[in-house]
Amino acid sequence: MVGVPLTRNFTKHEAGGYAVSRNSMGMRDREHEPARQEGRLRILVVGDSFTYGSGVAEPDRFMSHLSSAFPDVDFVNLGMPGCGVDQQFLAWRKFGAQLEHDLVLVTSWAENIRRNLAQFRLWDERWEGEESDGVLMWVPKPYFRLDGDGLVLEHVPCPAPRLYEELGDGVTDQGRFNGLRNLIRNMGPGVKDRLQGLLRWQPLPEYNSSDSQGWVLQRSILELWAAESPVPVIFAPVPMYQHIEGSASSRSYRDRLAELHEGGRVPVLDVLAELRAAPDTRALRFLTDIHMSQRGHRAFADALVPGLRGFVEELTP
Repeated sequence: MVGVPLTRNFTKHEAGGYAVSRNSMGMRDREHEPARQEGRLRILVVGDSFTYGSGVAEPDRFMSHLSSAFPDVDFVNLGMPGCGVDQQFLAWRKFGAQLEHDLVLVTSWAENIRRNLAQFRLWDERWEGEESDGVLMWVPKPYFRLDGDGLVLEHVPCPAPRLYEELGDGVTDQGRFNGLRNLIRNMGPGVKDRLQGLLRWQPLPEYNSSDSQGWVLQRSILELWAAESPVPVIFAPVPMYQHIEGSASSRSYRDRLAELHEGGRVPVLDVLAELRAAPDTRALRFLTDIHMSQRGHRAFADALVPGLRGFVEELTP
């Protein structure tokens, strides 16, 4: 249903020296009772690898910092690496029904607008019940397609994985000029950053227009999510590092978030300005990885707190 490998009940040590533990839902979190604790709020934090906390220990994730800022709130991590907003919505449908909660905080990476368009994801390692043995495989994922004013869910149940060579263009989320981007990426992070700054590279043209397929689809998914949820759904995306560090214009991205917020169905917490005000924006991500560093998680949490506080105070009995 979700289309993401969710290995359950295991603990392993990552190369960075920290432990990763998953619960019975396959999420990187402790076990949670179905009913929330009396006198406490519960917030489901739904997202991708940035929410999962790839590259950092559990105490360093932004969700842990939010727990410290709101000691009377239980935060539940539903972060799933490699997924888009579409799969995050499906995860909420599946797991949210099992967990009583007061609020949904969607902390997707801004790039997820492209993942929503994909019908397959590239995997070269273990997925649920299978082993690829190092062979590149396109693994089908659930996806929504626009149909008039509505959405139609496809790939449920998911078809069998396909060999890398079997698929044509238009079904993945690899973006534009993938071969050239891989070549530049292999030259090292410094070369890539300098070229992007010189060329004013726009990493996500899907945000350029209110009418782009990517934006219409993402907005439709979020608005359907808000319509189905009995509690508020807040969208607080993790910005692209190019927008944080100023190597690409963020105007279109911020315009789309403002449109969504002004639509009145999905409140948006746009934290880009706060992150851009950090003393060293480059330190908010790892040297050779797009994911947030420990400092980045702290900064993201600090940026979320003021906007989130209003919702928490409103929900507190």
